[in-house]
Amino acid sequence: MNYENLKNFLKGIYNSNIKVFVSLIVLILIVYSQSLSFNFTSLDDYELIVNKFHILNRIENLPFLFKTNLLISESGIYYRPVVSLTFMIDTILGGKEVFMFHLSNVIYHMIASFLFFVLMNIFLQNRFQSFLLSLLFAIHPAFSQAVVWIPGRNDSLLFIFLVISLILFQKYLKSIDKREQRKIIFLILSGSSFFLALLIKENAFVILFFLILYGVFFEKEKLKFRENIFIGVTYLIPVIGYFVLREKSNIQKLELENLTLSIPDYIEGIINYIGKIFLPLNLSVITLPENINLSYGIISIAGFLIFSLKGIKNLKIYFYGILWFLFFLISGIVGFIGFTNFLDHRLYIPVFGIFLSISQLKILDRVPSKILTTFYLLIFIVFIYLNFIHTKSFRDPITFYESAVRSAPNSFFVQRGIANVYHRMKEYDKAEIHYRKSLDLNPGSVETLVNAGINFKRKGNLDSAEFYFLRALRINPAHSTTYNNLGNLYLQKGNFISAEYYLSKAVEINPDYFEAYNNLGVLYARLKKDSLAYQNFRKSIEINPDFSEGNFNLALYFYNINKIDSSRFYYQKAIENGFPEKNILKEKLNLSKQPD
Repeated sequence: MNYENLKNFLKGIYNSNIKVFVSLIVLILIVYSQSLSFNFTSLDDYELIVNKFHILNRIENLPFLFKTNLLISESGIYYRPVVSLTFMIDTILGGKEVFMFHLSNVIYHMIASFLFFVLMNIFLQNRFQSFLLSLLFAIHPAFSQAVVWIPGRNDSLLFIFLVISLILFQKYLKSIDKREQRKIIFLILSGSSFFLALLIKENAFVILFFLILYGVFFEKEKLKFRENIFIGVTYLIPVIGYFVLREKSNIQKLELENLTLSIPDYIEGIINYIGKIFLPLNLSVITLPENINLSYGIISIAGFLIFSLKGIKNLKIYFYGILWFLFFLISGIVGFIGFTNFLDHRLYIPVFGIFLSISQLKILDRVPSKILTTFYLLIFIVFIYLNFIHTKSFRDPITFYESAVRSAPNSFFVQRGIANVYHRMKEYDKAEIHYRKSLDLNPGSVETLVNAGINFKRKGNLDSAEFYFLRALRINPAHSTTYNNLGNLYLQKGNFISAEYYLSKAVEINPDYFEAYNNLGVLYARLKKDSLAYQNFRKSIEINPDFSEGNFNLALYFYNINKIDSSRFYYQKAIENGFPEKNILKEKLNLSKQPD
């Protein structure tokens, strides 16, 4: 295919919105189809999805998602119910199979890539250039984390609703229809999309600045005083609604001491991010200050500045893009988790600004079309190759964390992550090595101390487990998970008084702690307090009807009081939800012929 044929072929695509969308779908499927067979990574997805299946698989729990935090726990600080809602939809449609979650991420990326094209064309009024830039966005390896890492969908979802809000706002300003009602509908829909964006991620607030900036830069003459008031009220209502919902929800208050605000780290992080856009050769699954390579960023910034000095076509569009990149990036990397990190998925929204600014460089118009087209093709080939290679690191938990350890061996977070993976694989000795490394790097991490204690408990070293649990409790005396694990440990040791104290404390702090209720049931069963045992087993499965251990203990309870039909009912539920089929009840229930 020669240059003219290629040009005509592309023209036949970019002149049709449907063909643009279809071409993006095909390209994204080619690049990301391998992710459909990936597993969870064990970075956040276990806490957000796997451990919450009992909540996410029931549509009746939908209102609850808007009353709790993203982690659905006593320690969550993020209010993102729409993200949880998408997890619920995937769970209801696909059950516990991970395929549906990955498919949804790919679909969100398809929609986002098409909206990228639409918004870019609003600014450029050049469908060909907008099409090429949307293709680059669709395959760029630096943004792949938002697609192949399931929790990364918060950025693709946020991008979708932010862009819809801006597009509808632009339609409102551009509308010359005499029917005011139609104009108002555009504005109301824009405000509604902004509201949904707020329920996806907190930094959606930044779009308000860019709505204002768009009006001032590009449509100033159309904005009148009365209209400005109406616009202001339209976007103020979603803000008020967001804060009302958040205030009524179970959200832990932000602790300022956990604010990760290291200016030098942020500057290095921004330089690193810019390098990943232009030279995505230093990609990692978890980017931290200790594994940043600034050289790619410095080269990229220098090159971008040199090309900018050669001339800019439209300064307003150029600076709109620069501000978009900086505002969304900085607001996206501020965190309250106690340490700084620069995960690649946070580039997903800011990169639109960089691409918009690049489109305004005059030097691109001076390059002969054939050379520029050849250059684009080369970039596409290289980016697709890098994408294929990089996304393989997200294939499964051990591959993911082994890659993370290679790039950031001195991160307590990474060491704890791979320890958790080995623990789930029942390789407790390997897990212990990495838990110890993690605690050497950060001795005050309660989560690491508890996990290390659980690991010692699984190894049968109860004294070491007790030491780590008590150490965690000294650091955080209100941590329900620590109380539950200590109570369970004392139950195993036969210290029933201490077990009752710690388990009761766990459910006092967290009334929805179904595992702790189950452990209390086991305790009371051993103490021959059958009524209390039944109440706690019952409570555990009321909170989580799919809790296999709670169902099995109820089956055992009913068997012991000779209610065989009830025993069989709960036994079947336990087996359906993953309880081992090799157990003490199986043969007894098969042989029992007694009526209920």
